[in-house]
Order: sequence, then structure tokens, then C-alpha cells
Amino acid sequence: MGKDELLKTLQRDWEKYWKLDVLLQNGFRRRRCAKCGKFFWSIEDQEICNDANCREYEFIGQPRTKQAYSYERAWEVIRNFFVRNGHIELDRFPVVCRWFPLYFTIAGIVDFYRMRDSELDFEFPAPSVTVLQPSLRFNDVANVGVTGRHWTCHSHVEQASLYDGKSGYWKERCIELDLKLLTKVFGIEMEEINFIEDVWLGAGAFGYSLEYHVAGLELGNAVFTEFKGTPQRYVTMDKKVIDMGAGLERFCWISQGTFTSYDAVFGKEVQRLLEIAGIEVDEALLERYARLSSRLNVEEMPSMETFWERLGKELNVSQRELRTKLGPIQAIYAILDHARALEFAIVDGGIPSNVGAGYNLRVILRRSLSLIEKYDLGFDFYEVLELVAKRFKRIHPELLSGLEKVKQIVRLEEERYKTSKERARRVVLARLSKGELSLEELLELYDSHGVTPETIDEIAHEIGREITIPQDFYARLAQRHERMEKEEEKIPEELAGYPPTEMLCYQDVREFEAIVLGNYGDFVILDRSAFYPEGGGQVSDTGSLKYGDAEVPVVRVIKMGNVILHEVRGNLPPKGAKVVGVVNWERRIKTTQHHTATHIVNYAARKILGDHVWQHGASKSPERAHLDLTHFASLTEEELKEIERLANEIVKRNLPVEISYMKRGEAERRFGFSIYQGGFPTTSELRIVSIGDLDHEACGGTHCKRTGEVGRIVLLDSTRIQDGVIRLEFVAGRACEELQSYYSSLTEALERELKTSREELVELVRRLIERREILEDRLRKTKEEIALLYARKLGFERVGKRRILVARVKGDPFILKQISLNLSGPDTIVVLLGVWKERNFLFVSAGAETGVSARDLMQQICKKIGGRGGGNREVASGSLDVAIDETKLKQVVLEVIK
Repeated sequence: MGKDELLKTLQRDWEKYWKLDVLLQNGFRRRRCAKCGKFFWSIEDQEICNDANCREYEFIGQPRTKQAYSYERAWEVIRNFFVRNGHIELDRFPVVCRWFPLYFTIAGIVDFYRMRDSELDFEFPAPSVTVLQPSLRFNDVANVGVTGRHWTCHSHVEQASLYDGKSGYWKERCIELDLKLLTKVFGIEMEEINFIEDVWLGAGAFGYSLEYHVAGLELGNAVFTEFKGTPQRYVTMDKKVIDMGAGLERFCWISQGTFTSYDAVFGKEVQRLLEIAGIEVDEALLERYARLSSRLNVEEMPSMETFWERLGKELNVSQRELRTKLGPIQAIYAILDHARALEFAIVDGGIPSNVGAGYNLRVILRRSLSLIEKYDLGFDFYEVLELVAKRFKRIHPELLSGLEKVKQIVRLEEERYKTSKERARRVVLARLSKGELSLEELLELYDSHGVTPETIDEIAHEIGREITIPQDFYARLAQRHERMEKEEEKIPEELAGYPPTEMLCYQDVREFEAIVLGNYGDFVILDRSAFYPEGGGQVSDTGSLKYGDAEVPVVRVIKMGNVILHEVRGNLPPKGAKVVGVVNWERRIKTTQHHTATHIVNYAARKILGDHVWQHGASKSPERAHLDLTHFASLTEEELKEIERLANEIVKRNLPVEISYMKRGEAERRFGFSIYQGGFPTTSELRIVSIGDLDHEACGGTHCKRTGEVGRIVLLDSTRIQDGVIRLEFVAGRACEELQSYYSSLTEALERELKTSREELVELVRRLIERREILEDRLRKTKEEIALLYARKLGFERVGKRRILVARVKGDPFILKQISLNLSGPDTIVVLLGVWKERNFLFVSAGAETGVSARDLMQQICKKIGGRGGGNREVASGSLDVAIDETKLKQVVLEVIK
């Protein structure tokens, strides 16, 4: 059941859900909009509701509040109002969501979302709270800068209460407070207010709501979350949730009556950028457009052309004039919004990339850079970042203090954008030469080449082409990269009847007695176990189970639900048997050292590289460990050395490693969200691993008692495993000692083989490398000479307007490529079969005027003869499964290209 159907279902019993005494006592009555059909509550006998789709922005030039409010002042009066009325003010949460399976904090209520046993749970630090929560949403990117009201980063005023019948409050009190906020605090006439009925459908909970609208603008939405489950299967919640969310930008806007909400928040900044860009504003046109923009939703239109066409008709202005006068202003609005979103995200640990949360950040950054270029605005993005950070220094000082880090990351991203731009341009021109681009091709151009739709449109206009960019492009792009929900772990029915296994692995028990409760495949289920089951990136313990005169090896241990399963090799002990479990303690010590070392290295990396660093994944085995971290660049040798130095300094300090259990909310308040390095929690009680006062993480792994027990930590390597993620590989403790011993033995063997001393070994190896490079250079030149000789001997055959060469030569792929380079031209097709070390290599090239794709020709040859290969339109390479003579190969080539 979707939102529309749910709304209709609940409205059959509307008095139960929406009829409130506070509305009736103030003269509100229920009505139905003659235009949109929605049910709404108003004092005035209105035929049409105040929704933006039904009514123009009537407050533009005519503010509806008793005075104009700045961003800071608006929040100050709202906060003071709710605090006076029993709410606790909270500091904002990070915009990068670490505590719940969302990439970003999309609304204030998300601050209180938690997971418990795979279900949505609400956790409040107090019965009634308020918070100004910056929130990021990327499903309306195309509307940002256009409608006057859309933002990728909006400031969400959250009024929330957890109601259990004793503490908190419910619907009547919520709407009473909101009416007072609107009328007593802001001075809005009560007759101007509409409450429009709606529903909220979340992941695991739902409710109904009253949106409040004034003069065509929705200011807030009071959601009454009452049900847990889905509309098909639900129960009434024991603790109901009031979730009123309002846009602070909209309160500023309706109080100032400016053309857009961007002007209300960024007034001075907009003027500054307009001055730099040399843009003169046609205020009469902008005001007419601003009033009309209430009904604009760019993504509902099939293309940008359609948008400008309809807008031109509404305003009686040509498309060309509209694009010229409004396009640059819309761009400035969007760039300011995108800059604020990027600053909040990067300050809170987000990094632009092509994966996960970083994908959306890269989209809006590249869109900003593209808009600056498209309209030749005359300023760079760093100026905008500085303007934005200074604009919010009073209420969000972290943006200014983190500005240099933001600039550093943006600078690197801009370099990548410029590097890929020319290559992307060639790709776009090649695609455009083949005809119209489909939506899938447009999405692929961004995903694979980073080409924004603005850039595609610009390139198309340069060559006199009109290209249709779907207006929901950015929404489709966001959908492609939404966080995928992990499938809930399914417990096999055969395990459902087993009691939870008593876990002894945290008690350092090496040997234990247990009773066999049953078997599941190759797994043994015991009533208690000291084996650590794999989890959190740590491999499981191994060891053995002894029963009677038998002993079977335990090769793997896993946990399903609360039941621990022991995979064994050999005969399984029968149900009811008494067994003695023996843990491979040497393996346990090594994995324990590596797990504690992972926490230490993670802390050291954050200290050296910055707080944006976050654990992305980890693996801890007896042999070595690796830690994947979010970071925007590859590490330098100096950074690696500093991380290793700090990590070993912590080891030397021999700090206590303490385990404590505490409620999730308490842990968050004491230590912050950095405790969730290993991912969001699914239980209400957390096991916190603390390294002195330095580092605190929620973790279920095995750990040393003190950092000194970890032993020496050596960073072996750092690699960039994907965009925005680096991998640190390291060894610690006993594994480090064993590796050092191995390297020492290897060095001694090299000394013997090369007949040199350890002191001279490096110099000797360097000379050998130099010698190899000289020989490789000579070999390359020799092969080039061989290729030139072949090229002089070989001749083309003209077939129509093409010149074709098919030949069999003795040579490797390098020689084949060089022959082709010497012979290829715009009208040539070259197919070379190289026989080298009992292998049959194939190389194909096709000139631009031949009308043939080298890749397609290669694939057809391989299909007919047997083989494999690939490439692009100009060149392709591969190999054949069987030897073939030149004549047969030529016949195949001519058959394919005729």
C-alpha cells in the first residue's frame, strides 16, 4: 500500500486521526480543495487550499510576519519558544549518518532513528526535544535554484516528543504549540493558515500528519507516528512519536518576502556573486517568475527545453531572453546551496567520490563547477566556499574552522574534474555523432566519465545540436546510488529451537567442557563455547573437539542469531555427548593482537590525516591485518611513517584496554558517533572497547588487556582500493616478529646468492635494476626495427574505397602493434596474426573512413575461428585458440567486412 492509498484508507475515519479540539476551538473547519482534492483545515471558507500547487507565492513583496527574520534570529526565537515550553535543545547531529542505515541525515527525526533487532526504533535523550538539524537530500537537485524553495542542504527545525501516556505529548499539544509559534511568535494571522491532511510512510513505521501552509508556502509538517510495521500489518506503538519538521529557510523567506528563499538566507552573498559576474537583475521579470515558481517542479517536465518553453509562455517572454536573464541567477542560487551542502558533509567526514555517500557529493560539486563554466560567472568555487563559511560563522562556526580542509578536498576534486574533462569531451562528441543520447547513455556518461548534463548540453550547442536532457536526470542518478538495504539474516528453521549459546570467548578460556545439543550439516552446536565466531572483520578461532577417544579439528566457527556453530572435519560427536573444546591459542593471540592494533592504527590515522577519516572495512587474521579508511588521496611516505610512529607510541605507553557495557544513548552522549567505526549498531546495549582516554569504539572482537601486549606495529603497504578509500596493510606482535624473521632469512639468502654483504645489497640491486632497464630499452628498439622491416615488406590490397592488409608474422603483441602504427591510415584495415612462443596473437586496426569497428571485427573473427579479444573502434587485440594460415584468415576478414 502506497502513500495515496494509505491516505484514502485513514481518511475514511478522519475524525479519529485529524479532528482536534485545538483546531475546532480556534475556528478551523475541514474542507476539500476544489483544485487538488486534498482535505484541509482553515478558518476562512476557502475553495482552494494554500498548497503551492494551487496558489502562487502571495507573500513575495508582502511578508506575512510581524517583522523580518534573519536565519540566526529565526532560529533564536523558535528555539526559545520550544525551550520555554518544556523542550530540551540538542546540538546538531552529523549530516553524514553513522547510527542508522542511511547515507545522510535527511531530516531532524533521523537523529532519533536507531535499529533494534532489524527493526526501526526511536531513542530520545529526553521526552521532548528541539534541534536545528542541517539535512541533506539529493532527489531534487534539478529543482535547486529554480523553484525558490528547494535545497540539497536545508536547515530542519525539529520539534519532537516521545509520548507514552505519562511523559511527552501528543497531537493536541503539538498543534497547540505550532499555532502559537506561527501566530504569537511570528505574528502570522491565524486566518492565513491551512492545515493539510497527509500521511508519512517510513521504513518500519508510519503515521498521519498535518502540514501547515501560509500564502502558498508550506512552512512545516507535524507527523503523528503511531504505527509500527507496514499498512498491511502493523501494531499501535507503545510510545508514539511527534515529529514536526519545518524549514528554517522558509520562515526567513515568508518573513522577508524576497524573491526566493536563497535571497532570504544568502542575500549579501547573492549580491556579491552577481557583482563579480557582472549580472544586472531584471527585477520585474524575476518577481513575476518568483511568484510563478510555486507551481514549478522541473523534474515533472520531460526536458529542459520543455521547461523553458512553458515558462516563456506563462511569462510572455522568449526562451532566449529567459535563459539569458534567469539562467545565471538560478546557477548562483544553486552553487551557494551546493557549497553549503559540501561544507557540512566534508566537515562531518564525507568525501566526494564515485561510490556510496560520496557519489552525491561529487555530483553537486561537479554540477557547481559546470555551472560556473557554462555561464562564465567570473568567480571560482573557493570564493563561494569562503562566503558561505563566513555567512554561518555565528550559528555554525565549524564550517569556518573546517574551511581549509574543505578547500583541500575540493581542490583535489577540481583537478580530477579538469583532467577528465577533455577526455570526456571526446567521448561526448563521439556519442553525439551517432545520434540522440538515451537516458541510460546520459547516466552512463556521468557514472563512467563524470560528464554532467550541463556539460553535454554545452557541447551539443557548440556543434549546433539540440540535446534533450531529462529533467529528472539527477533524481534518477540519486536512485542509482541509494544505500541498498542489507537483507535481513535468515535463521534456518532447523536452528530455531536451539537456546542461545553461552559465550566464553571473552573470558580467555583456552579449554572448556560442553554438551553437544545437536548437529547442522558439518556444524556442531554446543551449549557453551570458548571459540570466537567470525565477525567484525575478525576471523574465527580454530582448534579441536575431544570426545571419548576421538578428536576432530574445528576449522571454522560462525554465529547465526544467538547460536554458535562449529564446523568440524571428520565424524561429528553425537547429540548429548560431553566434549572438551580446545582453542588454538597461538592463533587467538595473533588475531587479538591484530584486532587491538586495528583500533590503534585507526586512531593514529584520524589524528594524522584528519577527522574525516572513517573506517570503511577491516580484516584481522593471524598472518596480517588490513584497515580500509575513507580518505581523499593516496598516502605519502611521510604520512605512512607518521601513522606508524604514533601507533607504536601508543603501544609503548602500555595504555589499558578496557571493556564496558552501556546503553546506546549513554555511549553516544559520552563518546560521540566515532564509536560506530565498525558500522551502525543493531542492539540497544553496546560493548565499548576503550584504549585509555584516546579511543572508544563499539566492538565485539577479542582484545589485549593493555596496548603493550600488541607488540610492534609495522605498516606494510598503502593502496587506493577505490575512489575515496585507502587500504592500510600491517602486521603486529607475533605476526610482525615472524615476518621480520622471514625477511631476515630472505636477506641472508640474497647475500649468499649475490655474494655481497648486507650493507652493499641495496646498491647491488639498484645496479641490477638499472642494467635490466637498459636491456629492456634495447629490446624495445630492436622490436621496433623488426616491425619497421615487416612494414616495408607488407602490402595492402584495395577493396572498394578501403585498403586491406591481412598478414601472418613472427612476433609478439608489441611487434604487431608497432607494425600497425607504421601502416595504418584513415582508409586502412590492418589484421595481423602474430605467432610467438606457441601462442597466436591477433591485432586489428581500422581507420576512421573505413566504416568498420576494430572491436567488432575482432569479435567476429574470434567467433568464427575461436578465440577472445577486445578493444575500441580504432584498435583491438586478442588471441586465437588455434593456428590458422594467412589465406584462411583473409577469407574470414573479407566475409566479415563485405
